[in-house]
Amino acid sequence: MATISTTADLIRLLREDPEFAAEVRRFILTEELLQLPAQFVNFVSWTQNKFQGIEADITELKDGQKRLEENQGRLEEGQKRLRNDVADIKGFMTARASYYHIRGIASQLGLFRPRRQTRDDLIDMCEDWQAAQISWDDIKSFWDADFVLKGPNAAGQPEYVAVEASYTIDNHDISRAVRNAGYITRFTNSPCRAVVVGVQLHTAARETLERSAEAACYLLPVDVLRPS
Repeated sequence: MATISTTADLIRLLREDPEFAAEVRRFILTEELLQLPAQFVNFVSWTQNKFQGIEADITELKDGQKRLEENQGRLEEGQKRLRNDVADIKGFMTARASYYHIRGIASQLGLFRPRRQTRDDLIDMCEDWQAAQISWDDIKSFWDADFVLKGPNAAGQPEYVAVEASYTIDNHDISRAVRNAGYITRFTNSPCRAVVVGVQLHTAARETLERSAEAACYLLPVDVLRPS
């Protein structure tokens, strides 16, 4: 057995004799302290497993959120298409309803026995559109006008009415009607009135009509699109 005379002898013996070092450790430390290293290793392992589980949950949550956002995007796109489809249908039905009010529209402007112009009539009317320096897109848009009326005025002279119809009249409808009326006057040398027809007025369109006399407005009954 080695002799221990100094602290240095004790430290050397603890380093050289593992069994002696273990006995001293058990003598000095409680059982709980002796188990701490193993417990700490277990704690680290448990913590790592927990963090891995949390990371997996976060990844799954992110994937779920991404799928939700994608589904929401598809839903919003579907709603947008539906709104556009409904707007197209309402616009088409408003234009059809306007045909039944042709005489009322003409009478409001002092025209008698109005006759609706066909698309061929409009094409024949502006055969010289290129010489008039009108773009191809604009002339096609003119040919696709909702409808154009022609009839004698109070003086017996021919007069035209360029009509644009929308469920909700906006400034675009007013601009198209005014533009089309200008084309007709240019090509026929006859006066032409611009008229917008619809069920309701957009606020900006109402302000435009109040400021300017370039276009007249004819409002249809609110229940015009209801099934009879």
